[in-house]
Amino acid sequence: MGGLPMNMTSGNVNNNMGLPMSMNMPLSMPSLQSSTSNGLAPIHGGGRTNSLMGVNSPMFPSLGSTTPTTASSAATATTIAAKDKKTTKKRKAPSSNADAESGDDGGRKQPEEYEDPKAKRRAQIAKAARKHRQRQKDELIALRSKVKDLKEQIEVLQSSEPSEHNTELGWKQEAEQHAEIRARVDQENDFLRKTLMEQMKFIQRLQDYFTKQPLLNMPSLDMILNSSSSGVTTPSALSSTISAVPSVLQLQSGSFRERLIDLASEAMANADKQLTACETAFRNPKTSTMTYFGLEVQYEIGKNEMGIFFRHHLYGCNANVLMNDLWSIIGDDNYEKGFAFTETAGVLEEIDPNTKYIRRVVNLTMSSDAAVGGGVMKEESLTINQKRDNPDGSSSLISQSVMNDPNYPRSADYIRRDVAAAVLLKNFSDATGQGSLLLWSVKVELDKDPEERTKSYNNPDIILKNLFETAPVYVKGIVDRARGTLPQG
Repeated sequence: MGGLPMNMTSGNVNNNMGLPMSMNMPLSMPSLQSSTSNGLAPIHGGGRTNSLMGVNSPMFPSLGSTTPTTASSAATATTIAAKDKKTTKKRKAPSSNADAESGDDGGRKQPEEYEDPKAKRRAQIAKAARKHRQRQKDELIALRSKVKDLKEQIEVLQSSEPSEHNTELGWKQEAEQHAEIRARVDQENDFLRKTLMEQMKFIQRLQDYFTKQPLLNMPSLDMILNSSSSGVTTPSALSSTISAVPSVLQLQSGSFRERLIDLASEAMANADKQLTACETAFRNPKTSTMTYFGLEVQYEIGKNEMGIFFRHHLYGCNANVLMNDLWSIIGDDNYEKGFAFTETAGVLEEIDPNTKYIRRVVNLTMSSDAAVGGGVMKEESLTINQKRDNPDGSSSLISQSVMNDPNYPRSADYIRRDVAAAVLLKNFSDATGQGSLLLWSVKVELDKDPEERTKSYNNPDIILKNLFETAPVYVKGIVDRARGTLPQG
């Protein structure tokens, strides 16, 4: 205890402020108070007092005051410091004023948090709002850039190909056209499937026909059996026997006349199907119906055949009367030569009142081809024709090509085509009046021989051109005759 006053005296000497180096102002006063008020003995004992504390120094006036005054001042300073520290913690936690004045860096750092929950919540809301506004700005910039790009694309498209469908009606029409195209394609596919099935049936029918019917140029079975002395006929003997048969015997039991009758019956049996296809072509058209010489016209092109269809309403006419008149002029040379394309026409044989065999030669045009007489060719047409009155009061007529006739062998001067025509006349009645409906179908079956197909006159485009060159003119002549605009012959 005796060494402590010496240290304090030494501190007063060395410190400019007259205080020990380890003491500061706010903490010295309570220490002095507590040491005095607790009744502890004076530091130096024996009632001796430090000369500095007993003197009212102008530098430290508080040291010269009485003990109660010093304690009151220290308590007041402590209360003020506490209030300042509590007030500063409401804001973001900086270091307190007391710590700043004391210069104590003893590693104690206030946490940067809000002790007030409301202030913390406001700060969080403000931060979220800033993020939201920034995100909205970024999205707006991106959208503006995208709109700009789209406008540039629209301008490019509008400048390159002006749209003709700027209205709702235009787009609706475009959609309807596409729907019609799809429907037409579906119909064509269905037609091709049906055609394939019909062709398969037709091939089977031909096979059955040729296996059951005798060949026209074959001798009779009796002649073949009786021509050989031996009981067994060798192939070589059979061949020599056939070649030795005279031409007059080629038309035996299966004569050409009977062949014509069978061909007419077969064509009449197929006429109903052909006329049904004609009527369907107008009821459900695959292409827009044309008007040709005042006639409604449709056509179709298949892989192995092509056809042209006509429809016309003849008011004030009777179907049976029209059919009888038509039958009377078919094959008539005087009437048919009235058409510019007809070179000659005539009835070769009238088999019965409803069946006749006709030959025609017509002049047809084609593309400029020096190999076919400067683009002109002659068609020789041998047809078996037959008419029939139906139970419903309608009348039908068929015309079927005969491709081989022993009396008219093929000539290099003429071409031949396999043509089948079917005509229907039936009475009708509507709001306009009564009359007769005319349906006329003409179909050409393309040659199946690959060598024949390579020839220019068997080109499908040329065949279709020839159909439009002759058929509408001929049908128009019949219609005009029915109306009385041509002489009744």
